[in-house]
Order: sequence, then structure tokens, then C-alpha cells
Amino acid sequence: MADERWISFPQMVGIVRSRYSMSIGRAEKVVKDAIASGEVRRRPEPRSLLVYDDGALDMNLRPGAINKGGVTPDGKLLVQPLRRLYSEDDFLDWLSRQTSLQGKPATKQTKPAELKPVSEVIIKDAITKAYADAERTKAKPPNLNELVKLVQSALKPLSYKASGPQIQEIASAEEFANRRLKTGERFTRSLPSEPSAPPQPPLARQPKRRHPGDVPLIEEGKKLVREEGLSYREAARRLAPKAEGSSLDQKEGRLRKLIAEANKANKN
Repeated sequence: MADERWISFPQMVGIVRSRYSMSIGRAEKVVKDAIASGEVRRRPEPRSLLVYDDGALDMNLRPGAINKGGVTPDGKLLVQPLRRLYSEDDFLDWLSRQTSLQGKPATKQTKPAELKPVSEVIIKDAITKAYADAERTKAKPPNLNELVKLVQSALKPLSYKASGPQIQEIASAEEFANRRLKTGERFTRSLPSEPSAPPQPPLARQPKRRHPGDVPLIEEGKKLVREEGLSYREAARRLAPKAEGSSLDQKEGRLRKLIAEANKANKN
């Protein structure tokens, strides 16, 4: 009993927070639950109060009672309050059995894995892939400065590292010189060629403009020529009074010409 360690409420809260990632309020709730469970012993307190030699007269020992004159001229308490202490072993044992705690255990941050130096062969493979990707997507081939970031990004998942000057020195080799633009050369992105449209048939010859009523008159004129043996002029003269237009001569001349063209088109 003499060797047993007793800890205060704030110390118990500190233990909870060191084991679990949670707020102070939640840690205090856990400590209160432990005390209320009756499984964590409280240190027995002496029945007498320790006071300074001067003492305080008419001391009221009731809980919450106000005792006047309980301080020295320099403000020191004459009656020393007793601290409530609890068994550390009991509290740790109770805490280890609480599977309902939802707080995430506090874990130490692990250092990121260190990157290893890389061989020249692997750097060349990364450079080749960077140029191949640019050619495949029809993009501008990366220059020496742009290659550094591309190659380093490709090496990092493999736990390799390479410095910028090292990458640029390897990329300056003659085998890669023709894969990037020359000084002063501008990149022109070539668009994929579109399939040529199939040749369109020649446009049919459009008939000359005529009055809307000419169409049935032309058909009737062709019938007169074919069945009655009339000439184009005679057929046009018979049909002219039915045609649209100003003078009779103009209507006759127009119909004669249209009937003749229609007849020739049918023969062809």
C-alpha cells in the first residue's frame, strides 16, 4: 500500500489523452466513468485537517461552509485542502478493458520512405517514355527543363530519386536530341486528317424559270404535237390564251420554246 502510486483527476485525464486521440472534455468524461464504476479506489483521507500553527477558530467542517479568517496576512491558506487521489493501477486496469472507446489510438507519425539513387539506365527509360507519350498524344515534346518534372514524377513511385542536373545531362545525349524541338523551332500540332467527302454527283440542269401555269400547258402542248401532229408554233398558238403573261405574242413565243425543249429532253 505504501508503494502504491496515487494520481489526481488531471493526471488521469492526461493518461487518457496520451493513449487516445480525443478532446479534453471527452477524456474527462472517460475519467468520471472510471471513478463512478467503483473499480478505481480513492486514497483514504485523514479525518483531521492539517492547519498552520496559528490555527483558525470556530472551524466549520460542514461541506461548503464558509470559514472567515482562514488566510495569513500574506494570503496563504491556513487550512490546506486535501486533494482527491486515485489508484493509478486500478485506473490503468479499468482503461485497458474499455473496448467501447471510440477514440482513435494516438500513433506516431512515420517518416516517409527515403528515395534511393537511381541508375542511368532507369533514367533513360523514363526519358524515352516521356517523349513517347508526347508523340502518342500529338503534344509538344518536352524540353530539358520540362523533362525534369516528368522524369522525377515517374521515378518517385518506384522509390527512386534523381536530381535535375543529372536528368538534363542524360537527356542532352545525342540519342534524344532529335526527339525535341531545336532552338527557335516552333511546335505546330498536326490535327488528325478528316476523311474526304465522297464526290457529289453533278447538279441536274435546272429548268428555266416559267410561270406556274406553264407546266400543265407544256404537257398539253407535247400531247398536241405527238398525237395531232401540230407544230410547236401551232400548239403554242392554241394554248397561248390559257397562259399567264402580258401580250398574246409573248405567251405564244414562250410556250413554243418550252414545248420544244421539253420534247427534246424526253427524246434524250
